[in-house]
Amino acid sequence: MQNLIKIIAASVLMVFSFNSFATEKESPAKITKAVNLVDAYIETATLGKTAKGEYIFADHFQHRVNGSKSQNFNKKQVVKFLSAQEGYVQNCASSYQIIESDSNYTIAKVQMKYDNFTRTDYVTMTLANDAWQIDQVVTSYSN
Repeated sequence: MQNLIKIIAASVLMVFSFNSFATEKESPAKITKAVNLVDAYIETATLGKTAKGEYIFADHFQHRVNGSKSQNFNKKQVVKFLSAQEGYVQNCASSYQIIESDSNYTIAKVQMKYDNFTRTDYVTMTLANDAWQIDQVVTSYSN
């Protein structure tokens, strides 16, 4: 009888242990629609709401800035920069337009209009593991 109790207790413990290992840590910012990801990007870039910054960019994310000289940044660099901008609201009007979209891939044109110039971001997004993430942003500036 005592062995039976030990076996049952060990079995229950193993079942709960296996379940805890099998549970995948889900992103608190899992985004299931591309347009919601564009909104999250605009909030992060212009409204200083950086809580989702770590999660909206894919691990292989690249940001290319085209200006007088071209610059490239990876996810770690962009997230660090955005985190330093926490709470800062940009003085601009933002809008976006979906340029192309299918079930796994979307390109959006995001414009941020300031008093003296316009920043245009072409945001490339892909669907992976049931969540949308930003793979690449290409930024250009115009007067």
